[in-house]
Amino acid sequence: MDSTALQSAIVSFTVISLIISIFYADELQESKRKHMLAGAFIFMGAVIYAFMLILELKA
Repeated sequence: MDSTALQSAIVSFTVISLIISIFYADELQESKRKHMLAGAFIFMGAVIYAFMLILELKA
C-alpha cells in the first residue's frame, strides 16, 4: 500500500470518528463506556498517523 494512501485512510478514519462523536454527542455523554470508546478511536487514529509520519521520515 502506498504511504499516501495509508495516510489518507488514517486521516479519513480520524475525521469520521470526530464527525460521529459530534453528531452523537448527547448519546455518548450519557454512556461513559461509549464516551471512552469514541475517545479511544480518535486517540488511536492520531497515534497511528503520528507513527506513520515518523516511519516515513526515517525512510
